[in-house]
Amino acid sequence: MIRISSFVLTALFLLFSLGCATIPVKEMSADAVSMVGESLETAANTLGEPDFRHAVDATEYVGYRIHTFAQSPVRRCSVIFVVDDEQIIEARLAGLSCHETNRKPMKVNQLAEQLKGKTIPEVVTMLGTPDALLTDNPPTDSDLVMIYSLGSNQIGTFESGGTLGVGAQVSCTMTLTADSAGTVIKSETGGGNCWATLF
Repeated sequence: MIRISSFVLTALFLLFSLGCATIPVKEMSADAVSMVGESLETAANTLGEPDFRHAVDATEYVGYRIHTFAQSPVRRCSVIFVVDDEQIIEARLAGLSCHETNRKPMKVNQLAEQLKGKTIPEVVTMLGTPDALLTDNPPTDSDLVMIYSLGSNQIGTFESGGTLGVGAQVSCTMTLTADSAGTVIKSETGGGNCWATLF
């Protein structure tokens, strides 16, 4: 009788699960890209209300969050539609889980510094749709604050007296503030794990 260790079974299960989890995302991102030439109304009927909209003169950037992995929020995929006169003229994928992304991940602390001076379209076509948007932050009501929440990880359990287990959670959030012209003027990271988190 052949015995297979629980470690081997667990590893095979995880590989199978990851493979199954990524296939729908790749298919969904490919389907989203195929919507070039369609109307924005058609996209809304298929994908629902967009997660992000930003206009630059006559061009609008409309973002849909295709998927965010609950276990690893840095592994996400968005499609950013470039829209002119209500027609989708271009579709750009952004995220480490998209089927054709070639962006190399960078540690969040370093990435935040490099994003200063970038425009809002440059940010979203690089990173995907933000997790939260704020428009009422000072110094002016026209500032836009984009928040990327990159999850938290448990870094260990510390036993106390053999009865109490205390887990330490570390997280990472990147906050980008753009001025009324749509240029990132401020970038902040928080949560203590951005020095190690790749995004």
